[in-house]
Amino acid sequence: NEVMIYPIESEAKDLSAEIMSLAAYFKPEVMITLGALATNKILKGNDRLSLIHGQFFTRAVAGSGEFHIVPLFHPSIIESNQNMKKTAWSDMQKIMKFLKKLP
Repeated sequence: NEVMIYPIESEAKDLSAEIMSLAAYFKPEVMITLGALATNKILKGNDRLSLIHGQFFTRAVAGSGEFHIVPLFHPSIIESNQNMKKTAWSDMQKIMKFLKKLP
């Protein structure tokens, strides 16, 4: 009940409206994007993930309030670059603290 995985299969497809529709229905507190492609599709930007990972971006959904989008590195990047594990863990801890899953 706490996690929903939504794959992005097409690079050309504009998923922002579709994701906002899902957010209006499910009313998440936090949406996590994994990787630059998903992050740029949802935030509609071209920011380097290395500059915005772990930050909270607030988005409003008509009639459903607000939720936060937090970009994280894609697991395949972390797997190929073991030095990123500490950064990824730190980003995850920020989210867990926000959701009160960690003290």
